[in-house]
Amino acid sequence: MSLDERDYIYDPKEFRGKLQRRSKSSNLVVSILIWVLLGVVLTLAFRSYQEHHQGGGQMKFGLNSPLGFQCEALPPNGNINVLDPSIGRRSDAIYSGFKFDSELTKPVVLVISNPERNVQYQAVAVYPRQSAQVNLPVGSYGMTILAGDKWCNVKVGFVNGTRVSINPAVEVKAGYTGSMLLRPEVAGHSDLMVSYQSLADQLAEKMPKQVFGNGYMDLRRDQGGNYKVLGRVNGAQVEFMVDTGASITSINQQTGLQAGIQQCTPREFHTANGKVMGCVGTANQLVFGNFSMENIEVAILPQLETSALLGMNALSRVHIEQHGQVMRVSAQ
Repeated sequence: MSLDERDYIYDPKEFRGKLQRRSKSSNLVVSILIWVLLGVVLTLAFRSYQEHHQGGGQMKFGLNSPLGFQCEALPPNGNINVLDPSIGRRSDAIYSGFKFDSELTKPVVLVISNPERNVQYQAVAVYPRQSAQVNLPVGSYGMTILAGDKWCNVKVGFVNGTRVSINPAVEVKAGYTGSMLLRPEVAGHSDLMVSYQSLADQLAEKMPKQVFGNGYMDLRRDQGGNYKVLGRVNGAQVEFMVDTGASITSINQQTGLQAGIQQCTPREFHTANGKVMGCVGTANQLVFGNFSMENIEVAILPQLETSALLGMNALSRVHIEQHGQVMRVSAQ
């Protein structure tokens, strides 16, 4: 046998050594893969646990979190999260305010929805012993209070918290600011007690059952197509333009100063020219033509082009008929 032929002679010991070395190498690779896979699984499990049980971080206040369980920081007091953008884009709707006053010792989040509570419109945070206000189209709404110790998100609410549904549906009325008082059932206790009352009901005790004045007055349409009438707001003389499309009587800033209206709550208004900022106060007396009324809300709009608009919160208390170019206003 030649030397070249000996190179190919089978050696059992050498063959077994190669197999053992290959087996050890394969086992090492498999072990590494198993540990890597186990590490990934443990990391994902830990993150899932954090998302379920821990909040914090600067995250968005809404429903667009993974699986709806990613917790978020509790928004500031009065922060309004729009869950359905269409609620603020209705050009055909009359908007009114709704105010929440809290006497609670812990923050809550109020979710505003349709009466059936299957479509959520807005969510607003209300902190202890503070107030918040929203503006909504006139109509009926379902309201749900989310309460607890540790906030997660709108879908989950508070971790181990409670949900309180307000029944029946809450009415938002044209020309008035509704209000809801949140207070503990027992002083210092966390149980909720809700008192709901519209501003119209609050003023009913002070407000006359009928408009002062009798007879009627006829208003003729001017060249601009408007009906106007002279009047006064707390003694300050104005010329009202009748606006049946306005939910609340409005005056400009100068008239508001002359009328001495000092307490005025900021509010956003939806007008034909878009959204504008103003405030709402109460006039002790409002006079237009032959008629007068007391304790009526007026909006003060700095950018109002005319001196005053006579809105439906005043016009709804009289009878209006229109014949051609003449509008007849009479006592109901």
